[in-house]
Amino acid sequence: MRDFLQGKIKHDCETNKDSKQSLFGDDDIAFIPTKPLTFSHEAQEVLNAGKELFRHYHAQAKEDKDYNPNASLYDIKAHFQGFNDKGKMNPPQKADDEVYKQKLGELNYALKALAKNIEVKVYEYGFLLP
Repeated sequence: MRDFLQGKIKHDCETNKDSKQSLFGDDDIAFIPTKPLTFSHEAQEVLNAGKELFRHYHAQAKEDKDYNPNASLYDIKAHFQGFNDKGKMNPPQKADDEVYKQKLGELNYALKALAKNIEVKVYEYGFLLP
């Protein structure tokens, strides 16, 4: 399988001799797309839902002392959901911001739809046996 993927990458990408890292750790090739990436409808929905959640975080948290302009999804969840006294993150239902709950729900819904789309391909291409 690895040889197939390396052949595919060599076909779809330019080689970059100056690169120190590559997709598979080989020094002779780096992943540099030669054509625009295209996303499925489900992947585009995940991207859009994620952007909306990030926009909401940045609009809400910009004035906070703990504001992180490079926040990850975990950081955003921690900001809105908080932590309990044991240091474990609270569930989304405990968040006070209703808009956050809605946008997180939309992101989770889009992620589940994408997962269903990917699951079919996993078996189709033989990554897992049925």
